[in-house]
Order: sequence, then structure tokens, then C-alpha cells
Amino acid sequence: MQSDNLHDYHAALTEIEALWDTGQTPENSKRIKALVQSAEDYEHTNAPANPPPTVPSLTDWSEDQPNLNLMNGLSKPLMLQAFIGWRSATAALRACRLLMMGNAPATAIWMNRKFYWCEFTPLELAEQDDSGLQMVLDEIGRIDAGVFA
Repeated sequence: MQSDNLHDYHAALTEIEALWDTGQTPENSKRIKALVQSAEDYEHTNAPANPPPTVPSLTDWSEDQPNLNLMNGLSKPLMLQAFIGWRSATAALRACRLLMMGNAPATAIWMNRKFYWCEFTPLELAEQDDSGLQMVLDEIGRIDAGVFA
């Protein structure tokens, strides 16, 4: 049953991505709204019981006195997620397909690296709102087309 639900979730994300690219028409908006509701239902039903640990930060670190919490965090395995909701999942699927040639670990790393032109990662930006998702999809398109500046 879990596999069928994941398949339906993937199908909804794929359709959202396709409709997103065709533009916002009244028909598309209704369909996207229904697909988003389906995706959010899946996300709420299948939310992890234990959220992933926080990533260590250099904000409190100094060369004179290394932060023991930072050192402890760096010595443990680190889990990166490529997506946390339907918006970032849509972006992650496109990035995996167009930029990473299907490499899921590379996609997770890319989704968690800050864009050079803003203070957010693709994952964070996509999850903010629809315009954030559009910015991430546009950036993926530019990179895929070979435009890096």
C-alpha cells in the first residue's frame, strides 16, 4: 500500500510540474489545487515521526575556542533531504532529471546549497511560496540551458 501511495504522490508531482509550465489558466489552477491537496494529504499522512537532526553551524565558532557542539555535529553522519514538501519535491524531481542525471545524492546536495545570488537554498526558496518555486524552476532551466550568469 505504501508503494502505491508513493507512486500516486510522484504522479501528482509530475502532473503539477507539467501544468505549472503550461501557465495558470482557470482549468490548470483547479487541477493544480486538487493535485496539491492530494500531495499535502500524502505528506501529512507520511510525515516522519522524528524530524532530521539540525545541521551544525559555524555561526558561533571562533578559531580561538572551537565550539564543541559544532565538532560533535561534524563527527556524526549528516542526513540531507532533497525535498520536504510538494513545492521542493517538484523542484528536486526536475533538478534530478535535468541536472543530476538521476543521481539522488547529488540532487540532495544541490537542493541544500545556497544560490550564489540569494540567501536561500533551492529547497528553502521553493518551499516559501509559488514564486519561490518558480524562481528555482527557472534557475534549473537556466543551468540546463548552459546559462550560469
